[in-house]
Amino acid sequence: MAHDQGSLATRVHVEGRPLTVLNTHLSANKTGNWKPENPFTTVHQGELRQLATAVLRAGARSRDPLVAVGDFNVPRDSWLHKEFVARANLRDAFADTFEPTYRPTPELPRTKAIDQALVSPGLAVETGLVLQDAVRLADGQTAYLSDHYGIELTVYG
Repeated sequence: MAHDQGSLATRVHVEGRPLTVLNTHLSANKTGNWKPENPFTTVHQGELRQLATAVLRAGARSRDPLVAVGDFNVPRDSWLHKEFVARANLRDAFADTFEPTYRPTPELPRTKAIDQALVSPGLAVETGLVLQDAVRLADGQTAYLSDHYGIELTVYG
């Protein structure tokens, strides 16, 4: 079950200041069970260790403030998330907000906060969830843009 999902690192400038952004999408956990004995947990642990290494390398290489975002497929209130945040030396931009970040479905009626925005300690940010409502398409139909809500992250210099 080993996977290497990877991440994309991009250096941008916000108000003239550099910022490194890592975006990732980790493996799905189709069971919704993040207990240590679940095989998906082993996959997530490996992917999160790789991502923590990428975060630390990117931070050391650029010395820029850093943001790690994406569909982690790991709940914000889980031990896996806490372990990753500590290992990568990041701060959870959503702090103690556990509002679901994806739309309930018949297969997954109980949703969790599995999309993350993690930032360098001391980086000032504001967060929110966007794209929660259906939109009108060009053909007049309405549809959701994704099964996940968008994460809005405002970074201040």
